[in-house]
Amino acid sequence: MNASRSLALFGLTALSCLNGVSGVSAERACLLAVSCFEGAFDCDTLGYLGPSKIDCIANASGDCAKLRSCLGVEITSDGTCTGTQCDGAHLIQCDGETRTDIDCTRYSTDSTCIDNQGAPGCGIDTCSGQVNRCDGTHMLSCENGIVSSTDCALLGLSCNLTPDGFPQCAGQGLPCDGDVELTHCEANVLVGCIGGHKASRDCGKQLVGSACLSSGDTSFCGFASQCPPLSGSCSGSELSLCAFGVMQKVDCAKLGFVSCQTNMSDMTVATTAWCSPQ
Repeated sequence: MNASRSLALFGLTALSCLNGVSGVSAERACLLAVSCFEGAFDCDTLGYLGPSKIDCIANASGDCAKLRSCLGVEITSDGTCTGTQCDGAHLIQCDGETRTDIDCTRYSTDSTCIDNQGAPGCGIDTCSGQVNRCDGTHMLSCENGIVSSTDCALLGLSCNLTPDGFPQCAGQGLPCDGDVELTHCEANVLVGCIGGHKASRDCGKQLVGSACLSSGDTSFCGFASQCPPLSGSCSGSELSLCAFGVMQKVDCAKLGFVSCQTNMSDMTVATTAWCSPQ
């Protein structure tokens, strides 16, 4: 997965909208997504998916294949699957008998599957050389001969260029320094610095029933301030995970997972504990 796609799906703190989603559904979706992606999922990115997809995730229980299908990725067993190919707007990848079906529109509504001389991929056009620019709210880059497009607007953000000339998702407000201006609450509005520009989120309007809260030195939109979001621990097969400021406790085995997994050293993942699918 390329850097911009990874950023948009798992790493970026999106100031997003969970309008119409219950707190219980959002909290459960957070716990299950973190587990199926083995810690590499930032629950703030749930917001841009919309209520139907969040409810789909929340109802997946320990079925990670079903959860990924909610996100536009279906992984199935298919002994006849060979190579990599396009099927309409879907990218089909085969690894042995494992068939992965990726809906290219998950990155941007204008994306489709493009076959670049036998090398299919998700994007909007073919390219040669470097393509690093913004097209409105879309980040564009040339990867393996295909112009990839990621729409920052899906995260409530705009697109601008880094000092090195690479596109990035950014807030829509005034310039800011993320090393100086930490994410904080201004009344019920969560204010942060993303891509060198201020980004604001009205918690009450965008996360129904929530408020802008703080736990320790972490500010967030949530339903309680019991704990910093995504802090977690294991006790046997029981997972304790903080979702939107509410501490959730579940038995991983009863959800259909294998065990409770902890990781205190890998800084590439969003949390320190999750239910392990393997």
